[in-house]
Amino acid sequence: MATTNTELYQRFGGQLRVGIWRFVPLTLAGIRTTAKKKIPLILLFAPPLIGTVVFSFLVYARYAPEAIVPELGANQNMAEQISNRLAENLGVKRQIVEFTRVLRVFTILAIAWFGSGLFAEDRQCGAHQLYFARPITRLDYFLGKFFTAAFYGAGTVLIPGMTICLVAVLSSPNWSFLTDEWEVILKTALYAICWISVVTLVVLCASSLVKRRAFALIGVFAFFMFPMFLAMLLGRITSNPKFFALSTLINSRRIGYWLFDIASSRPRPMLSYDLWLAFLETGTVVTLCVAIVAFQIRRMEVIS
Repeated sequence: MATTNTELYQRFGGQLRVGIWRFVPLTLAGIRTTAKKKIPLILLFAPPLIGTVVFSFLVYARYAPEAIVPELGANQNMAEQISNRLAENLGVKRQIVEFTRVLRVFTILAIAWFGSGLFAEDRQCGAHQLYFARPITRLDYFLGKFFTAAFYGAGTVLIPGMTICLVAVLSSPNWSFLTDEWEVILKTALYAICWISVVTLVVLCASSLVKRRAFALIGVFAFFMFPMFLAMLLGRITSNPKFFALSTLINSRRIGYWLFDIASSRPRPMLSYDLWLAFLETGTVVTLCVAIVAFQIRRMEVIS
């Protein structure tokens, strides 16, 4: 016997609006999906965590002599030696720069591992067809994938760098690090964000060109490692430091030393070439990656 549907419907009285944060759900879903495997998270984020703890103690040691001297009491000569040595060798700015330089490699590893399959796996299983069937634009799709990969990069270099700066601020007497070296905090954040953006674009570019995550991983490591070895080889053979500008990794170090306005601990030919060459190579890489990713996303939208 047929029944009558007695459910009451009310007239919609609201106003339809286009949201500006449509990429946020895509980003959160991507993070939840890529973070399901716990072993890679532990292996990739444990070294930066340990390094953050170690460098925090080193930065604290920069201001420790003021606390060490009263404790030693009877042996003031030893206290003065410790104080002078720490003050000479453990500059906070150099510690932060060196710490950030070391973490660049872990940024590549983390973003490459968690981001290399963002486009490739979508194309392999046809998930992009479902994405573009919904009211999202190509920019929303790109930003969702970009911030998914950048999230892991932030965990390897941005957050540890800010943690070291926070330790320096809290350890310095009378907040001297904040009042005298406040630009170091801004430069650390700027350098980390720029490096995360470059690596993320390279990873997404590789992922958009292939349908298998493994191929994207190989492409990413080949892009960063092969030019570095080639640049070092040509630089040693020809004694021309300009060849070092072929490597994005070396250029990031060159730009970092310029940004923080410090010199290398010892003369290095790989850091003596013109700064504009480093910016030229990095800018070219970013432009090509953006163009390739935009073209590939456009193709994915048309096919869907």
